[in-house]
Amino acid sequence: MGVMRVIFALIAIMLIISSVQAFEIKIDGYKGGKVSVRIIPINNTSYAKNISVESGVIRLDDMPNGSYHIIVTYKGMQFVGSIVIPENESLVVNFTSTDDAGVFRIQDMHYILGYQNGSFVIMEVINLANTAEVYFSSDLVKKIPENARHVVVNETTLAQSGVFYEGIEEGEGKIIIRNLTVPPKGFVWLAYRYFLSTNPEIVIDYPAERVRIISPVEISVSVPSEFSKETQIRNDRGQVFDVYKAEKIKKDTVIRFSAEYKPPEIKTQEPRLKSDTTRVNPYVIAGFVLVIAGVVLFLLSGRRGGGEEEWEIREE
Repeated sequence: MGVMRVIFALIAIMLIISSVQAFEIKIDGYKGGKVSVRIIPINNTSYAKNISVESGVIRLDDMPNGSYHIIVTYKGMQFVGSIVIPENESLVVNFTSTDDAGVFRIQDMHYILGYQNGSFVIMEVINLANTAEVYFSSDLVKKIPENARHVVVNETTLAQSGVFYEGIEEGEGKIIIRNLTVPPKGFVWLAYRYFLSTNPEIVIDYPAERVRIISPVEISVSVPSEFSKETQIRNDRGQVFDVYKAEKIKKDTVIRFSAEYKPPEIKTQEPRLKSDTTRVNPYVIAGFVLVIAGVVLFLLSGRRGGGEEEWEIREE
């Protein structure tokens, strides 16, 4: 009986040993610093771990057999995947990166005109694509007109891109996103507003697939020859916007055009009150609402064809 107990004990030990396995994670592109690993079990085990190490190789010696989600984070870069133990013995995560901003290309750029107190109010919404097979990790600079004033960047739009960054700075004629990390084939959405006291100009500092000028009909524009009228859109208040489109714009192109604000006719006979210069022009508001409610529609639709049809843009 004693011999049988020993045999059964050895079998039990062997079963326990065979039900766990060593698993190794290797980080390609590791250049020092902290690596975080999160192991999440999928239904069949209670094994879970959060690990933080300063190494390009992480070894786990006690993973029970089963299926797991795994999340690896390093310097703003993140890998999410699944593994099965014992079938998978190792995982190589490629965090190779570049600091060359030349990997970016503008997929869509929307240049939206408004007017307030003698100045044009410009809202730019840009979809920048990382065309590389590796991460981009560095500062990203977006040029704007040198005489742009009161620049405001919408950080919510940038955060919703799912990218990592440390901060935003506005310099003369440029916006700088500090320590931006964008995954391979990933996107950055930028939205920002500024004031211009001169005629509008569009700074194309990355190759651009499509550029659209969106202008309320109260602003008369003389667009360059490479632009053609694509359509008209309107919001639920009846405000109408002309849309002009150009494609395949080369890097380092500056597009200048003339624009003139023509106030809408006052149809009421009531006496006009003295204007309050602290109030925002309604067409500025309309432009911002257009960004929220309508520009995403342009970005996602790809616009099959042109024409003069009207799109209704509802204000939320």
